[in-house]
Amino acid sequence: MWISAELFGASMLAAGVLPLATAYSISEAVGFEKGVPGTFRDAPIFLGIYTFLIALGALVGDYP
Repeated sequence: MWISAELFGASMLAAGVLPLATAYSISEAVGFEKGVPGTFRDAPIFLGIYTFLIALGALVGDYP
């Protein structure tokens, strides 16, 4: 039982960290404005990539 709770906690942590790190790396490599605390108008490419990766993860996770 404890192992399943630990796996669930690890997957919830990874669900937020992995897309954030990927969006940051892509934005930095291409040279776009990046940053989490900013608004969507401040960094639309970074937040767009982050939103896309979250949605893609949700679709892949929901696929049977």
